[in-house]
Amino acid sequence: MCIRDRPRPADYLLLYLINFYVFLLVLKMDYKLAFLGSIFFAFSTYLIIIIGAGHNSKAHAIAYMPLVLAGIILVFNKSYYKGFFITTLALGLEICANHFQMTYYLMFIVVLLGLYFLINFYKRKLLQEYFKSLGILFSALFLSIRDLVTRNIKTEHNSLQIAFITCLVVTIFFGVLSIYKFYSFNLEYNWLLFLLS
Repeated sequence: MCIRDRPRPADYLLLYLINFYVFLLVLKMDYKLAFLGSIFFAFSTYLIIIIGAGHNSKAHAIAYMPLVLAGIILVFNKSYYKGFFITTLALGLEICANHFQMTYYLMFIVVLLGLYFLINFYKRKLLQEYFKSLGILFSALFLSIRDLVTRNIKTEHNSLQIAFITCLVVTIFFGVLSIYKFYSFNLEYNWLLFLLS
Protein backbone atom coordinates (compact mmCIF):
# COMPACT_ATOMS: atom_id res chain seq x y z
CA MET A 1 0.00 0.00 0.00
CA CYS A 2 1.42 3.37 -1.01
CA ILE A 3 0.47 6.75 0.35
CA ARG A 4 -1.91 8.17 -2.24
CA ASP A 5 -4.74 9.90 -0.46
CA ARG A 6 -4.41 13.43 -1.85
CA PRO A 7 -5.56 14.58 -5.28
CA ARG A 8 -2.93 14.40 -7.99
CA PRO A 9 -0.49 16.08 -8.61
CA ALA A 10 -0.75 17.68 -5.17
CA ASP A 11 0.13 14.38 -3.48
CA TYR A 12 3.44 14.14 -5.34
CA LEU A 13 4.34 17.74 -4.56
CA LEU A 14 3.49 17.17 -0.90
CA LEU A 15 5.69 14.06 -0.83
CA TYR A 16 8.52 15.98 -2.52
CA LEU A 17 8.25 18.76 0.06
CA ILE A 18 7.99 16.61 3.18
CA ASN A 19 10.57 13.99 2.28
CA PHE A 20 13.22 16.44 1.11
CA TYR A 21 12.59 18.60 4.18
CA VAL A 22 13.22 15.59 6.42
CA PHE A 23 16.34 14.74 4.40
CA LEU A 24 17.77 18.24 4.86
CA LEU A 25 16.96 18.21 8.58
CA VAL A 26 18.84 14.91 8.91
CA LEU A 27 21.81 16.63 7.25
CA LYS A 28 21.60 19.12 10.15
CA MET A 29 20.52 22.05 8.04
CA ASP A 30 18.68 24.95 9.65
CA TYR A 31 14.92 24.43 9.44
CA LYS A 32 14.38 27.65 7.47
CA LEU A 33 16.94 26.67 4.85
CA ALA A 34 15.58 23.13 4.85
CA PHE A 35 12.11 24.48 4.11
CA LEU A 36 13.48 26.64 1.32
CA GLY A 37 15.49 23.72 -0.08
CA SER A 38 12.44 21.48 -0.08
CA ILE A 39 10.50 24.10 -2.05
CA PHE A 40 13.33 24.34 -4.57
CA PHE A 41 13.42 20.55 -4.87
CA ALA A 42 9.66 20.09 -5.16
CA PHE A 43 9.18 22.78 -7.77
CA SER A 44 12.26 22.01 -9.84
CA THR A 45 11.56 21.89 -13.55
CA TYR A 46 12.18 18.21 -14.15
CA LEU A 47 9.96 17.01 -11.30
CA ILE A 48 7.09 19.19 -12.52
CA ILE A 49 7.57 18.07 -16.14
CA ILE A 50 7.42 14.35 -15.32
CA ILE A 51 4.15 14.88 -13.46
CA GLY A 52 2.74 16.79 -16.45
CA ALA A 53 3.95 14.10 -18.85
CA GLY A 54 2.10 11.44 -16.89
CA HIS A 55 5.07 9.62 -15.35
CA ASN A 56 3.21 9.13 -12.10
CA SER A 57 5.09 6.11 -10.77
CA LYS A 58 8.41 7.77 -11.60
CA ALA A 59 7.40 10.90 -9.70
CA HIS A 60 6.19 8.74 -6.83
CA ALA A 61 9.48 6.81 -6.67
CA ILE A 62 11.60 9.98 -6.83
CA ALA A 63 9.55 11.45 -3.98
CA TYR A 64 10.66 8.69 -1.60
CA MET A 65 14.36 8.79 -2.50
CA PRO A 66 15.32 11.58 -0.05
CA LEU A 67 13.55 9.75 2.79
CA VAL A 68 15.49 6.54 2.07
CA LEU A 69 18.76 8.48 2.13
CA ALA A 70 17.74 10.25 5.35
CA GLY A 71 17.10 6.92 7.06
CA ILE A 72 20.45 5.52 5.92
CA ILE A 73 22.30 8.60 7.16
CA LEU A 74 20.51 8.35 10.51
CA VAL A 75 21.63 4.73 10.91
CA PHE A 76 25.24 5.63 10.15
CA ASN A 77 25.01 8.55 12.60
CA LYS A 78 24.08 6.06 15.36
CA SER A 79 20.36 6.89 15.53
CA TYR A 80 19.69 3.21 14.99
CA TYR A 81 16.00 2.96 15.90
CA LYS A 82 14.90 6.10 14.09
CA GLY A 83 17.04 5.28 11.08
CA PHE A 84 15.87 1.68 10.92
CA PHE A 85 12.22 2.72 11.08
CA ILE A 86 12.57 5.47 8.46
CA THR A 87 14.68 3.30 6.14
CA THR A 88 12.28 0.36 6.33
CA LEU A 89 9.23 2.55 5.77
CA ALA A 90 10.80 4.60 2.98
CA LEU A 91 12.25 1.59 1.15
CA GLY A 92 8.91 -0.20 1.36
CA LEU A 93 7.14 2.83 -0.08
CA GLU A 94 9.86 3.25 -2.72
CA ILE A 95 9.39 -0.33 -3.88
CA CYS A 96 5.62 0.02 -3.67
CA ALA A 97 5.81 3.02 -6.01
CA ASN A 98 6.60 0.35 -8.63
CA HIS A 99 9.19 2.16 -10.72
CA PHE A 100 12.17 -0.15 -10.70
CA GLN A 101 14.37 2.10 -12.83
CA MET A 102 14.33 4.87 -10.20
CA THR A 103 14.87 2.31 -7.44
CA TYR A 104 17.84 0.99 -9.39
CA TYR A 105 19.29 4.51 -9.64
CA LEU A 106 18.70 4.98 -5.93
CA MET A 107 20.75 1.85 -5.34
CA PHE A 108 23.76 3.52 -7.00
CA ILE A 109 23.42 6.54 -4.72
CA VAL A 110 23.14 4.25 -1.68
CA VAL A 111 26.29 2.35 -2.71
CA LEU A 112 28.20 5.65 -3.05
CA LEU A 113 26.88 6.77 0.32
CA GLY A 114 27.94 3.44 1.83
CA LEU A 115 31.43 3.85 0.38
CA TYR A 116 31.63 7.36 1.80
CA PHE A 117 30.73 6.12 5.27
CA LEU A 118 33.10 3.15 4.92
CA ILE A 119 36.02 5.45 4.20
CA ASN A 120 34.95 7.80 6.97
CA PHE A 121 34.61 5.01 9.55
CA TYR A 122 37.86 3.40 8.41
CA LYS A 123 39.80 6.62 8.93
CA ARG A 124 38.36 6.88 12.44
CA LYS A 125 39.05 3.15 13.05
CA LEU A 126 35.37 2.36 13.69
CA LEU A 127 34.80 -0.47 11.22
CA GLN A 128 32.87 -2.46 13.82
CA GLU A 129 30.32 0.38 14.06
CA TYR A 130 30.15 0.51 10.26
CA PHE A 131 29.32 -3.18 9.95
CA LYS A 132 26.77 -2.90 12.76
CA SER A 133 25.07 -0.09 10.83
CA LEU A 134 25.31 -2.11 7.63
CA GLY A 135 23.61 -5.07 9.34
CA ILE A 136 20.77 -2.81 10.50
CA LEU A 137 20.35 -1.47 6.97
CA PHE A 138 20.31 -4.96 5.44
CA SER A 139 17.61 -6.02 7.89
CA ALA A 140 15.62 -2.92 6.86
CA LEU A 141 16.14 -3.90 3.21
CA PHE A 142 14.91 -7.45 3.77
CA LEU A 143 11.85 -6.24 5.66
CA SER A 144 11.10 -3.83 2.81
CA ILE A 145 11.41 -6.32 -0.06
CA ARG A 146 9.50 -9.07 1.75
CA ASP A 147 6.21 -7.84 0.31
CA LEU A 148 7.72 -7.51 -3.17
CA VAL A 149 9.05 -11.07 -3.16
CA THR A 150 5.80 -12.61 -1.90
CA ARG A 151 3.76 -10.53 -4.34
CA ASN A 152 5.93 -11.67 -7.27
CA ILE A 153 5.64 -15.32 -6.38
CA LYS A 154 1.84 -15.03 -6.70
CA THR A 155 1.80 -13.35 -10.14
CA GLU A 156 2.21 -14.85 -13.59
CA HIS A 157 4.12 -12.03 -15.30
CA ASN A 158 6.93 -11.48 -12.87
CA SER A 159 10.07 -11.77 -14.97
CA LEU A 160 10.93 -8.05 -14.69
CA GLN A 161 10.53 -8.02 -10.92
CA ILE A 162 12.50 -11.23 -10.42
CA ALA A 163 15.25 -9.91 -12.69
CA PHE A 164 15.32 -6.71 -10.63
CA ILE A 165 15.56 -8.59 -7.34
CA THR A 166 18.28 -10.85 -8.73
CA CYS A 167 20.22 -7.83 -9.99
CA LEU A 168 19.78 -6.09 -6.63
CA VAL A 169 21.01 -9.06 -4.62
CA VAL A 170 23.96 -9.78 -6.93
CA THR A 171 24.98 -6.11 -7.01
CA ILE A 172 24.84 -5.82 -3.24
CA PHE A 173 26.77 -9.07 -2.81
CA PHE A 174 29.58 -8.11 -5.19
CA GLY A 175 29.53 -4.53 -3.91
CA VAL A 176 30.18 -5.71 -0.36
CA LEU A 177 32.94 -8.00 -1.61
CA SER A 178 34.62 -5.21 -3.56
CA ILE A 179 34.46 -2.75 -0.65
CA TYR A 180 37.64 -4.23 0.76
CA LYS A 181 39.56 -2.93 -2.27
CA PHE A 182 38.49 0.65 -1.64
CA TYR A 183 38.95 1.24 2.06
CA SER A 184 42.74 1.06 1.95
CA PHE A 185 43.06 4.03 -0.40
CA ASN A 186 43.47 7.53 0.95
CA LEU A 187 40.60 9.07 -1.02
CA GLU A 188 39.11 12.50 -0.55
CA TYR A 189 35.43 11.90 0.14
CA ASN A 190 34.01 15.42 0.31
CA TRP A 191 32.77 15.12 -3.29
CA LEU A 192 30.08 12.71 -2.08
CA LEU A 193 28.54 15.41 0.07
CA PHE A 194 28.44 17.66 -2.99
CA LEU A 195 26.85 14.85 -5.04
CA LEU A 196 24.15 14.20 -2.45
CA SER A 197 23.32 17.82 -1.74
